[in-house]
Amino acid sequence: MVNTKPSGSTQSLTILYVASLSSVAMLAILGQVIVQRILANQAADMQIVQIAENQQALSQQIGKAALMVQFSVDEAERQQHLENLQKTIASWQQSRQTLHDRALSLKSGDRRAEAERMFTDMEPASQKIENTATQLMTIASDLSNASLSNRRRTLQDRILPGDRGRTIPYIRQILAAEANFHAEMKGLIESYERKGAEG
Repeated sequence: MVNTKPSGSTQSLTILYVASLSSVAMLAILGQVIVQRILANQAADMQIVQIAENQQALSQQIGKAALMVQFSVDEAERQQHLENLQKTIASWQQSRQTLHDRALSLKSGDRRAEAERMFTDMEPASQKIENTATQLMTIASDLSNASLSNRRRTLQDRILPGDRGRTIPYIRQILAAEANFHAEMKGLIESYERKGAEG
């Protein structure tokens, strides 16, 4: 008769084999969890980079629109540039809020704290751009309305050069704040690109 009971050495090899396979399976699952977490972090970082780049472009568009308001050759063109400035500011505000929300929704406490610090650093320039552009729109609209009254009296098609000088300080402030904002935003973008590359 053949003995069908496993010997002690066969039984210990079987246990060792099952334990080894279980360890490999656990390591594979753990590796997959880690990879998925890294990919999720990279995806979040890249979304933040995309929104930040959009924010940066919109801040430059605000500066450009402000200059276009200043150097419009007639009232219709000026009104078109004022409307464009208003739309750009609204898009910029929305993009800024989205960027802030995304950065603060990061799961890592360290990354969230760093994002909060970066936004705190950018806030003065952000507020300066927004407030000054809004003031510029108000003054330019008032000047446009005055120009329409003037045109009815004097048949002039555009704002007098002296009146345009009232908007120049606001444009300078927007451009200066935009340069500061651009530098801060560049730091944020580079930081998140680096984190995305590191995983």
